[in-house]
Amino acid sequence: GAAREDFSPTALEILRLQSEGLTATQIGARLGMKPDTVRYHIKENYRKLDVGGKAEAIAAARGLGII
Repeated sequence: GAAREDFSPTALEILRLQSEGLTATQIGARLGMKPDTVRYHIKENYRKLDVGGKAEAIAAARGLGII
């Protein structure tokens, strides 16, 4: 399974902001990234967590104690 070490600080911050309900565009604005870059990180996060969507990703990340 995934562990904290599998995620960059940026990836973790994106997961955390997603858990607060921010969209990729809002996260990009906050972190000074293009929305496409944020979406890339989101997709990689989902792949690493082996989930299909945001709610699952947040639940999985919380279960691992990484957000």
